Amino acid sequence: MTHSPRISLLLLALLAVLTSVPGLVFEETAGQQLAVECPFNESHALVYQRILEQNASVGEYYEMTCPEFLESMPPETRAHLYNTTMRGPRDIAADRVFVPPGK
Repeated sequence: MTHSPRISLLLLALLAVLTSVPGLVFEETAGQQLAVECPFNESHALVYQRILEQNASVGEYYEMTCPEFLESMPPETRAHLYNTTMRGPRDIAADRVFVPPGK
């Protein structure tokens, strides 16, 4: 199965974003931790692209791809995700300043 370079780039970008926000959540229930797992699939890359185009939040992304993740977290954490805009790889790179070696 072959993918176009654009799909591969989207999948890599999504992977980068997912590593910065936990994909496995532990919820305390009566002293026990319950894991909420959100398996990645190709449709998540399409949702990710749409979220970037709409300048939507990380919370909105998880609402579409793994609502159990949002339901299992404290309200203040959920509010933070809804107040954080989803950033693409170009946005992240735009914050960096290149300083040549030896300068």
